[in-house]
Amino acid sequence: MISRRLLRIKIFQVLYAYHKNNDDRSVIKAEKELFHSISKFYDLYHAIIVMLIDLHDHAAHRIDMEKSRFTKQNPEVLKTQIFVDNPIITTLRNNAQLSKYISENNISWSNNQDIVKALYTEMEKTEWFKAFISKNSPMFADYSELLVTILIDLFATSPDLQQVLEENSIYWNDELEFALTLAMKTIQRVKPETGVGMAIPALFKDLEDKDFAKDLLRKCITNAPEYNEIIVRFTKNWEFDRIAFADVLLLTLALAEFIEFPSVPTKVTINEYIEISKYYSTAKSSVFINGVLDKALRELKNEGKIKKIGRGLIGEV
Repeated sequence: MISRRLLRIKIFQVLYAYHKNNDDRSVIKAEKELFHSISKFYDLYHAIIVMLIDLHDHAAHRIDMEKSRFTKQNPEVLKTQIFVDNPIITTLRNNAQLSKYISENNISWSNNQDIVKALYTEMEKTEWFKAFISKNSPMFADYSELLVTILIDLFATSPDLQQVLEENSIYWNDELEFALTLAMKTIQRVKPETGVGMAIPALFKDLEDKDFAKDLLRKCITNAPEYNEIIVRFTKNWEFDRIAFADVLLLTLALAEFIEFPSVPTKVTINEYIEISKYYSTAKSSVFINGVLDKALRELKNEGKIKKIGRGLIGEV
């Protein structure tokens, strides 16, 4: 399922576009764009699973071609049969839930077979792949570990794959890490006894996460004047117009969580936007945001504007 971190990033991106579009601002359109963007993440997750299956199929095809030769066969190619025999790939391929989504959303690498071949060629060169195909009788855990290694050491580090993803969808520019994490969790959930009926992670953890995304976006738009006043109040040494626009949006998001979301711990909120700022704003933004939120938290809490409820949250700072 999509993480709260990625939900926050997507809301930040939609807010950025919303405020930069002076001609056609609409809360409804912004919300529609947010959930479309979220759905594209789920597409990427499935595309990663399909890529694993395609790597398997490419290896199987090479073996078939090698066996059909009338000349001497290449033993190195035949050794990759152990890779083709991966039972987890079989489970993923035959999973009805996965197959249905992939088919209905036309998720395929058929028009990008060059990247499949390039990734496979790169994988063949790695020491971990050579070590795997040299095993006599891999255990189920070995197959699982191999697929996780492919995700972490091959997909995550491939500039060619990153380029193809960016060309395929503007929504996939910086989501690969999150999609790989979800794919890794899926692989690790497959057990020898699981079978094809294994449940695939839903897009949202629960309805609460979906409502969190929708409500946070709406609060940031409708209550923007109020949050801007708070930001000005706690940045007296700064001219508001000179604060990085990305920082204003990140502070807006954090303030909305402080005030409007009683079940979200303030420490979680602060840490999340500090981390997001490191990737989406200036080099000094994390320190700036931390300082502003620290002051705002103390004052707003004293004024009774921040009230957290729920187990372990009463009286938290």
